[in-house]
Amino acid sequence: MNRIRILVIRPIVNVPEELQQKRLDHLRRLAFSGTEIEITSIEKGPVAIETEYNAALAVPGILRKARQAEKEGFDAIINSCAADPGLYACRQAVSIPVVGTGESSHLLAASLGRKYSIITVGKQGRIPRLYDNVIRNLNLESKVASIRGIGMSSVLELRENLNKAKKLFIEESKKAIIEDGADVIVPGCAYFSELVAELQKELEVPIIDPAGAALKMAETLVCLGLTHSKIAFPCPSYI
Repeated sequence: MNRIRILVIRPIVNVPEELQQKRLDHLRRLAFSGTEIEITSIEKGPVAIETEYNAALAVPGILRKARQAEKEGFDAIINSCAADPGLYACRQAVSIPVVGTGESSHLLAASLGRKYSIITVGKQGRIPRLYDNVIRNLNLESKVASIRGIGMSSVLELRENLNKAKKLFIEESKKAIIEDGADVIVPGCAYFSELVAELQKELEVPIIDPAGAALKMAETLVCLGLTHSKIAFPCPSYI
C-alpha cells in the first residue's frame, strides 16, 4: 500500500499534551500500515465545542489548518469533533478529502442497524442542537432513535472524569436500547473514542468509535482516489 498522510485537526485550544498523544496513539493503532497520521489543534478558538457559538469561533482556525495541510502534501484531513464544525466550508477551501468525525460516525451507525442513539455530554433537556445539524445534513432523522445526555456539565468535565463518564454512558445507552429501540450507539463526543473497547464489553449493540470511523473513512477515500464533489462543495471565489 502506498503511503497515506492524514492530518487530524482538533478544533479546540489548550489540549493537554498527554491527551493529544493518547489520541494519536489510538489512531495509529487503528491505521493501515502505510498510513502516517499527524495531529494538531487550532491556535485560537474555544476550549470545547458545546454550542453553535463555540463552533463558529473554531472555524477560522480549522480553515487555516486545512489550507496549510493541502499545501504540505497531506492526502486527507479529519475534522476531529463530533459536531463537525466548518466541515462544508473546509471542503470548499481545499481539494483533498475532508472527513467529519460526526458525519462518519452517523453514516456508519446507520448502516449497522435500523435505529441508532447518540449519547452525549449534556444534561437531559439541554442537548446541544449541534447534533441536529449533522443529522439533518445527512437526512438521517428517521434513523435516530434518541439523543441522550449523561448529565455532565461540560466536555471539560468529561475529559477530567472519564471513569465517571463511562459509567453514565453505559446507563444511558442501556436506556436508549431498552426504552428508545436503539440498535447502535454513537458517542456524541470524540473523547469517548479511547473508551469504546471497554464500553463494547458492557453493551449488546455496536458502539461506534468516532475517531476510528473518521480515520477509516479518510483512508478509504484516499485509497479509492475519491474526494468531495466540487459541484456540492464549490471552490470559493475569494479565499
